[in-house]
Amino acid sequence: MGRTNILVFILLTVIVIVVFLLWTNNTKPQETNIPNQPAIIQPTNSQNNVYSNLCSNYQSVDGEISCEEAIDIVLQKHPGKVEYVKKEETSYRIPPLYKERAKKEMWIFGMTLDNPYYLRSPEIPDYTIEVFVDKSDGIIRMVGDRTE
Repeated sequence: MGRTNILVFILLTVIVIVVFLLWTNNTKPQETNIPNQPAIIQPTNSQNNVYSNLCSNYQSVDGEISCEEAIDIVLQKHPGKVEYVKKEETSYRIPPLYKERAKKEMWIFGMTLDNPYYLRSPEIPDYTIEVFVDKSDGIIRMVGDRTE
């Protein structure tokens, strides 16, 4: 009987330790390494001044993405330098089939990119593009050739 009691005690101890380790591992915040996640870009003071100047002609409207917020969204996805800003009603194709078109007022940013964007083909890099941001929800609707 003595040997059986010792084996039961060891088995219960192992079970308690395993349960404890699993419980403490699940309660710690998990660190995840997500590959290809864009870096968060923090504009410098000189960038803030430039973007304030670019956005100075546009008033903030409640319930809409401001010019400055849209610039932050664009720079998160496409690091570079914003050259100009427009706010226009623009036609775009509606996902997922892209057969129908819709018109919305959007922020349009002309940019010079830090890294190339392959708009036309994998062989032709584009460093100057226009990015169209929906002013109602902040979604980038289109990226296209720069017109200015």
